[in-house]
Amino acid sequence: MGRQRADTTAAAGTLQPPSLGRNVSFHLLWTSVFASGFGDRLAMLASLQMLGYGREGVNNASISAGIDFFFFLPYLLWCPLAGWLADRVPRRMMLFGADETRGVFVLVAWGLIPYTAGQIIAPQHTWMVWTFMLAIGFMAATMVPAKLSIVPNIAGFADLQRANAAVVCMGITGNLTGYIIGGQLLAGTPDHPPSLGPTIVTAALAYIVSGGFWLFVKTPWYRPARRHFERVTQVFTEIGDGLRYTAQHRPAKFLTLAASLMWTCTAVYVPAMHVINVDMYHGDIASLTTLMGCLGGGMLVGSIIMGVANTRFGAEIYITVGMIGAAIAMSAQMIVPNFHVGLVLALITGVSASCILVPLNTMLQRVAADRIRGRVFAAKEVLTDIGKVGGSLAIWLVGTDRDLPPISIALGVALFLAAIYGVRRFVLSAPFERPSQNLVWRLSRLYAHAMHRLDAFHRHRVPREGPVLIVANHTAGIDPILIQAVVPRVVRWMMVAHYHKWWLGWLWYVTDPILVHRDQRDSGAVRQAIGLLRENDIVGIFPEGGLNREREALMEFSPGVALIAKKGGAVIVPVYICDTPNTDSPLLSFLIPSRSRLVFGEPFKLDDSTDRQQMLDTIRDRIAALGAQFDPPADDAAAQVDALSDEKLLG
Repeated sequence: MGRQRADTTAAAGTLQPPSLGRNVSFHLLWTSVFASGFGDRLAMLASLQMLGYGREGVNNASISAGIDFFFFLPYLLWCPLAGWLADRVPRRMMLFGADETRGVFVLVAWGLIPYTAGQIIAPQHTWMVWTFMLAIGFMAATMVPAKLSIVPNIAGFADLQRANAAVVCMGITGNLTGYIIGGQLLAGTPDHPPSLGPTIVTAALAYIVSGGFWLFVKTPWYRPARRHFERVTQVFTEIGDGLRYTAQHRPAKFLTLAASLMWTCTAVYVPAMHVINVDMYHGDIASLTTLMGCLGGGMLVGSIIMGVANTRFGAEIYITVGMIGAAIAMSAQMIVPNFHVGLVLALITGVSASCILVPLNTMLQRVAADRIRGRVFAAKEVLTDIGKVGGSLAIWLVGTDRDLPPISIALGVALFLAAIYGVRRFVLSAPFERPSQNLVWRLSRLYAHAMHRLDAFHRHRVPREGPVLIVANHTAGIDPILIQAVVPRVVRWMMVAHYHKWWLGWLWYVTDPILVHRDQRDSGAVRQAIGLLRENDIVGIFPEGGLNREREALMEFSPGVALIAKKGGAVIVPVYICDTPNTDSPLLSFLIPSRSRLVFGEPFKLDDSTDRQQMLDTIRDRIAALGAQFDPPADDAAAQVDALSDEKLLG
């Protein structure tokens, strides 16, 4: 079938761009992100140095929070208009202009800011440093909506989460590299004072190089909107469209609010790390760069995990797990005085943050139409940065070093409680009645798409109510997991009793299978299946009676399936499965990665007047026909219905 997918937010028939490895524009994208992140970190470290970070009598928390405040303030004030521009003008040219402009600005600022021989600026000139950070943040706010919106235009949708993970990876790697190089340049020795000038010049060159890459990026899948501009108020109306879209779209709202709470915590957590680095770890700016490097390294590891998973499913699980992990790690770091333990906790916090960031960006890119995507991401940035900007302002103006660790702990507790609420509200509820069933279903859905790269077509053909009998060919032990992962109803599978192991009791409690005993004529299992269908349940059966290891043709069907179909009065949905792990052991198939595919056929009912053999032949022919023509087109409208339906299942 290839790896093309339907673009659910673009016109039908749009083809998928080249794979990421062969996509030159994508390589230019992540290279630019790396250079930009590198420049940002050098600029921030230079500002810390000029403001006297780590020196006796200096309020380190206030310095760190002040830098964050002025850098992120433009995200609230300018980002909405930048998002509107990203939907109006070519995005790559916006990115080029913003990076080149701040590169030139940093060079000019280097010559204007009057720092002393000790690399510290005089108190009456600190406003210059704040202006310096404000200008850099202004250009960053210009870039963010365009950069996040352009990823699908360059990488397409099939590998979208992997592309986002790579972008996050390279941004973090750039920051880490900036920490390492900047830390070494600014640490200094008695013989060699801190190298502030080379640090600032290197940051400027990084911005200029980053902007230059955008000139060579191609986005053939994107065309800026060409709408007639009538009045100034139209700008605010269109900006409001992005905010309303984010607020009204339930998954977008949930993930955005979760991210907002997380970044509010980081607004205190990061300055608190500056405090404990000096007060608890007795470190300097070099140890700070190591500590922050572990935080960034954790985000790097987390984004790699998200990239390997490469699935749009499981965002609710990623988010809640990330919130719990971050809450525990951030709180513990304020208590444990050991520097090496602190490095591990910073790493865990970074991993948890990526579990929030990457799924959030991917989900918004999937559900937001290209014509409004810039404004949607601008709204997301405003909502997620309100707490961070407000917290940074409070710490900068009135905060003291001793206040931050306990406040960080309190926010960690709040984040943990919010995560518990998220688990109950979005993981354990819907679409099934029992919380345990919802948890297992969401985990199996995540497993099926992360481990087996499941492609499922026409799953909307399974009726949402009434008696349904699912009949499928049997290729591997994971077959029922794959089907259940895309069916939002509890499927009661007919299962050989031999595989009903006691140590999987928790799974049987959730799935409650119908046990079939091969060594005897098991009419009880048939009667149980018929009874469930008459109660409007959904029953799944593999009529071949065992694994089809040859996979060339369907094996003979068990006659019981015809009796169940006839007496149960159910709608029959045929399913064809292929490309699962080919192994003799049903259990081993759970451990072998694959690119499994399945397709649901049109539902049908059998005529009561048809004899049993004809019923079997009809069911068998339906499944075989699905296998014979198993190559759904990339622009299949049904695939779009399936994808849009999936978004409604979040929460």
